[in-house]
Amino acid sequence: MRQDNFSLAHVGDQLEAWSRSPLHPTLLPVGALSLIHAARVSHATRQVAGSHESRLGLWQGLLLNQILMFGGVVISGMLLGIASPLLVAWPVILLYGGVHVLLDVTPFGKLLLDAQDVEVVGILMDLSFALLDGVLRAEGIVDLGVELVRKHPSPELASSVSAALINSAIIGGGVPLLIDLFRLDSSSGEWGIRSPSWAKDPFSGTNDIFSALFLGYVYLTLTDPALAHSPIFGGVAQQLGVGAMSNRDVRTFCSLLLGGVLLAEKAVKLSNEARPVKLKPTLKPIAARDGSANANANESNRKTKQASRKKQ
Repeated sequence: MRQDNFSLAHVGDQLEAWSRSPLHPTLLPVGALSLIHAARVSHATRQVAGSHESRLGLWQGLLLNQILMFGGVVISGMLLGIASPLLVAWPVILLYGGVHVLLDVTPFGKLLLDAQDVEVVGILMDLSFALLDGVLRAEGIVDLGVELVRKHPSPELASSVSAALINSAIIGGGVPLLIDLFRLDSSSGEWGIRSPSWAKDPFSGTNDIFSALFLGYVYLTLTDPALAHSPIFGGVAQQLGVGAMSNRDVRTFCSLLLGGVLLAEKAVKLSNEARPVKLKPTLKPIAARDGSANANANESNRKTKQASRKKQ
């Protein structure tokens, strides 16, 4: 167990260094992972807007970028009745918005889309982005999903497991629901309310909701003594020996867990898309078959009539 804790602590140190250590103290005071993720969100913005077919202008693309990044945070703040964390997060807004504008006005944004079209490169990008999304999204689910509820001034809300889980789901998986509801995936930029697919099928586009719920529950189980013996995950945690980890190691564990979940999910999706589709043998339409039969019958009748005339 000491070796496991040491390994998690080492991974946590590396992730923190890559996320927070500035690439340059003056010219580029951001971490490598944060910069890469900002470029990844900018790339996802173009994909949502139709990739090469997108007709969004610079300003509308920037708005979409901010919605993809912070839409769940805004909804969470409204439901909790608190000041949005975005009001004091201007460096994060500046980083993600600035990187998107930079990629949009330079050829690099289009180059990323072109690279995505190359089969092998596209697969590597998809898998790498899925892992990166999971690692960094877990931080948001923990800090803005679970811990934000725990720090709520209302004692009833702060101690509510269901509130923490619902807020985790909003933070980690609310944005795809917004995309579907408001037609944010329109390549023409014509946004508007529509009947979303998740309103008809609860499993359509809600996979991020379920993975965020799962991670929120795991984090609550590992950090709340009242849930340490929960029937679903508590026993497994005790068997694996992860129930006595420090909060920092729990966060690292959750980041790796969600990264692995999203990576596996993306790998399965790519595998299914690459699988050849077996085409069923097609039959000629009934009308065509009837037409052919009628033509044969008419030809037979014509020959019979000609033979009768010759005999006469």
